[in-house]
Amino acid sequence: MLAIRALSDVMGAEVLGVDLSLPMDNNHFERILEAFHRHLLLVFPGQRIDEAQQVVFSRRFGELQVHVLGRLMAHATQERFVFRHPLGTRDVVMWDNRCTMHCATRYDPGAERRVIYRTVVRGDVPV
Repeated sequence: MLAIRALSDVMGAEVLGVDLSLPMDNNHFERILEAFHRHLLLVFPGQRIDEAQQVVFSRRFGELQVHVLGRLMAHATQERFVFRHPLGTRDVVMWDNRCTMHCATRYDPGAERRVIYRTVVRGDVPV
């Protein structure tokens, strides 16, 4: 059963009860899209998806593109605007680059393995 749980007062929600490796019905997608518009960042914990499955999921939001992030502004990185997600094994995290920014945390590549697939949806208005 799909469940959405807010992660902070600033932004972010956890989406539970969905397997992104499988085709998704329109009802589930609409609930996820609504949560994305409301929370700006979604975490799908414990997902087992490959790059092709991530692309299929991402295309539900629109045409994909290559995106270059601009410089971080001091205003946007104030602590009151920051959300930190403790990355879990096989988490899928999505955010809206139009109104949020991402900054990766440091990690030890000798002790941790990170596999990152990135997709970016074209457009400048919400789906």
